[in-house]
Amino acid sequence: MYENGYENAINTFAEYICIATGITTSGELTLSSLNAIHSITYELNGGAFASTAVASFCEDDKITLPADITRTGYTFEGWYTDSALTDGNQITGWVAGEKTAAVTVYAKWTANTYTVSFDKNNGSFTDVTETMDAQSFTYDASAAALTANAYTRAGYTFTGWNTASDGSGTSYADTAEVSNLTAEAGGTVTLYAQWTLNPVTYFFVRQTKNDCIKMSWINPATANALTTTITYNVKGNTETKTLTVGSSGTVATLAEFTTAEYEFSVVAGAGTLTSSAKTASYKAHTNLLDAITVGGTTYSNSSFVNIMSDKTTITGSNVDYYSTTPGNDYKGQFFAGRNVTLTHTYVMGQYVVTQELWNAVMNGNDLGVSTTPSYFTSTTQGRETQPLLPVEQLTFYDMLYFCNRLSDIYGLDEVYDITGATVGTLSTATSDATGTFTNVKHITSITGLTVSLTNNGFRLPTDAEWEFAARGGDPSVEQWKYPFAGGGSSTGIVIDATSGYVPNDVLAAVGWYGNNGTKKVGNSGNTTHNGGLKSQNTLGLFDMSGNVWEAVWDNGGSLSTGDVTDPSATAADFVTSSNNYGRRGGCYDNAPYYCTVTAKSARTINKAPSKSTGFRLCRTTGAYPTTE
Repeated sequence: MYENGYENAINTFAEYICIATGITTSGELTLSSLNAIHSITYELNGGAFASTAVASFCEDDKITLPADITRTGYTFEGWYTDSALTDGNQITGWVAGEKTAAVTVYAKWTANTYTVSFDKNNGSFTDVTETMDAQSFTYDASAAALTANAYTRAGYTFTGWNTASDGSGTSYADTAEVSNLTAEAGGTVTLYAQWTLNPVTYFFVRQTKNDCIKMSWINPATANALTTTITYNVKGNTETKTLTVGSSGTVATLAEFTTAEYEFSVVAGAGTLTSSAKTASYKAHTNLLDAITVGGTTYSNSSFVNIMSDKTTITGSNVDYYSTTPGNDYKGQFFAGRNVTLTHTYVMGQYVVTQELWNAVMNGNDLGVSTTPSYFTSTTQGRETQPLLPVEQLTFYDMLYFCNRLSDIYGLDEVYDITGATVGTLSTATSDATGTFTNVKHITSITGLTVSLTNNGFRLPTDAEWEFAARGGDPSVEQWKYPFAGGGSSTGIVIDATSGYVPNDVLAAVGWYGNNGTKKVGNSGNTTHNGGLKSQNTLGLFDMSGNVWEAVWDNGGSLSTGDVTDPSATAADFVTSSNNYGRRGGCYDNAPYYCTVTAKSARTINKAPSKSTGFRLCRTTGAYPTTE
């Protein structure tokens, strides 16, 4: 384009000479002082001039090629005389007389490099300890994935990156494919981690018989003191309370009532945790029932918790806290491919049956079954008492007989119809005299058994009922996925089958357990403990992981897939004493692997009574009578 332009300019100049000199005839005009003019063609290769560049030259001109050329994301490396940009062919201009023809020059560019740095974005808090190296990128290169996030923050979930610390800039997902984040050579783009506070899970526990309703929560952000305002109503009366949300299990008393018919619900939340506030309904009178009274004495650690008030169907899903795929004895009742419907609304003991309650109920029994069968007859901690230790060293038949005895005391319909009970003496020891074995009376065999789980008397929970309660009774909340009853996390917990090791001793907060493999020793001191000394689960149940195995109405057999309603053993399974009964929850001398809410164990009925096995009462919902 420049060449044609300058040819026209020369013709115009020649015509001007003719007119100026008056020459009109043919002839040769010699212009000795007029040098040829040549064009300069610029191949910009994607660039652009910042100002007008010289487009032509005379042969006696000295030319300096322009350097004010730009290209987004690139650095200009100079002009070359060949399109291949061959080394040695770089040119910055020329002296007079050097060039005698049109010139084409080619721009060379080098793509800029820049770095992306990753900011923890945790403000003044020191709760993120990990580091991440900066990442290098080249402009116009193929999109590359951001380095996977390595930061963790207690109580928060990482939600991605943003170019602004407050999240107002451009957002990028973790490991997002990115390119051309900046055009600046050697520039730095800072991406700020974005954190979302984990939802504060509220749950309600009626802990006293006058309906003192307490709200507790699970919030792993223990490093941060956060406050929230909770608005709640009690039968239309709205009240507001400001709570400081601290570590898991912190309890705030919201209201005390003398009547058990109030409907209670959280209706709004404001303040720091607005987005985390939950709405939950609660009926005070159905959650915690009064403790058991026998002979005018009300016994500690014998209250009941309402577990289920309506028919419930649980869609199965597999747990992911074992280091390897769990076998049948560790995947629980509610595994993938198995949908369980529970139709018996029921209550369950908040604690396992204590030695003193066993003694009170079995005192004077007509079969002569021992009132003091337990091995552990002393305690190891000053704040514990022997009467509140779990009762153990029982036969399966002893437990069924106890349930019927207690049902009779309360005037309820017996669940178990036992015939042909034989009482024998079994040699057992105690912790106070470990080398001395005494003959203790137990029911060792029966000839007949029928069962009616819909009767309102006391009974053992079925295997499915036990697990449903241990996991918190609500498959839609995070705690359902916890490995232990009331403790752990729905992600990141790995339990090794060999060592039983659990990171951060997550079981220690909720249960008594034994040797923790090769990593650590347990916290039980190789003995049972009083109930209620560890944190409860979301339903208010204590010690469902560890302390003692808990007998359940189950034969220990394999479970079927598909749709199942009220899975249960049959009475015929237990007439033969060489058959098995099921146990749940692990015990004081087990590694955590056996204390999960999905692990189970089978024990032969006629095997010697176990000092690590007790039981928890259950009852199909009905009118709960009082005794004088």
